[in-house]
Formats: sequence, C-alpha cells, structure tokens
Amino acid sequence: MPIAQAPIGSATTPELAAAVSNAGGLGTLALSWRTMKEVSEVVQSTCNLTQRSFAINLVLEWPQEERLRISLDAGVGIVSTFWGDPTPIVKLAHRVGAVVIHAVGSVEEARQAANRGVDVIVVQGVEAGGHVRGREKLRPLLASVRLAVGAVPVFAAAGIAAATEVDELLADGADGVWVGTRFLCSDEAGVESAYRAAIIAAGADATVLTTLFNKGWEDAP
Repeated sequence: MPIAQAPIGSATTPELAAAVSNAGGLGTLALSWRTMKEVSEVVQSTCNLTQRSFAINLVLEWPQEERLRISLDAGVGIVSTFWGDPTPIVKLAHRVGAVVIHAVGSVEEARQAANRGVDVIVVQGVEAGGHVRGREKLRPLLASVRLAVGAVPVFAAAGIAAATEVDELLADGADGVWVGTRFLCSDEAGVESAYRAAIIAAGADATVLTTLFNKGWEDAP
C-alpha cells in the first residue's frame, strides 16, 4: 500500500504508527522535540506493537544526531527529515543501511535532496496541514519535481483524505502519498476528541496559513 502516515507532531503515538504499519502502510513517529528518554521509550513501544517497518521523523531546524543514533541503535530502518540539509543524516543512516525520506517544498529543494543522496522525496504542497515548507500547489509541484529528480521515488503530500485522491496522485506520477491530517482522526492519534471532531466537521474553507504556532521555529508557517 503506497500510503505513509506523516509525522503530525505530538499527535503521533506508538499505537498509531504501529496500526498504520500493521495495515500495510508506513507508520511514523515524530521525535524532534522528545527527550532522549522519550525517544527510546516510544521507539521501543512501537517495536513491541509491530513487526513491520516504521519511520521516525526529525526536523532539521535543531540538532538531531542523538535522537537519530538512539533510533538506529534500536533497529529503525527508515528516517524521514524536514526543514534543512539532510546530508549529515543521510551519511549516518546509510552507514547502517537505513533509508532516508526528505520532505521538500520546491523543485530546487528536491534537486538538492536528490543530489545529497536521499532515497525518497516527499513533495509538500502549500495545501498541507502542519508546518508548510513551500508556496506552490501540490499538483503542478509534483509534476515539476517528478521531472527534476529522475528515478528517485516521490511521495505527494497536501490535503489528501480520500482513496480517489490517492488514485489520482498515483496516476499523476507519485509513487506514494504522505498523509497527515486525515490520520489525526484515527482513534490511535494522541489528540483530544474535540479537536478530532472539529477536523471531521471542517469544510474546504477551514484551512488557514498562519505563523501563530511557530513556537520558536523561525519562518515556519
């Protein structure tokens, strides 16, 4: 199944990542702001819940080598990164045979990521939930990146919530999809029921691009 669960910050849980992986997708743990003890605990908990592969995600606005080391030592084989130069992560991960996925918001970022040796590129359109890297809509950006990076696998991300959208994006050249907000509605996600209900009730005009939730993360709408 070419569906990956996007990191979705503190809403990710071992239960969610394991459920997605057990269903045939790729579950992901967001580790960027967890303590080293928490990193070790959630990675081990996820390993206890699934025998399948899952990813860990690291935002490169901050040093992440220690979180990466803990995860790789625990046997994690897929690392996703965002918002920075993935070169150091690629080098460390590839030494132990781990795969690196890097999310981008422009064609130039995609070219750089491919040249730096990432194994999979996530193309994030401006329609995406969570922190948004670029300003281009997903469909035209996907087409341009697909041409720019050659044989590197490309996943599409931004506002994907239905099976028909997955089919359309695969037909448009994506090798898979990177789904975030939709998974916030899962029972296993670490969110309050009122938040989940608000997402389910939201209409097409409910998305707002804002810097309200930066929390010290510069230029991260």
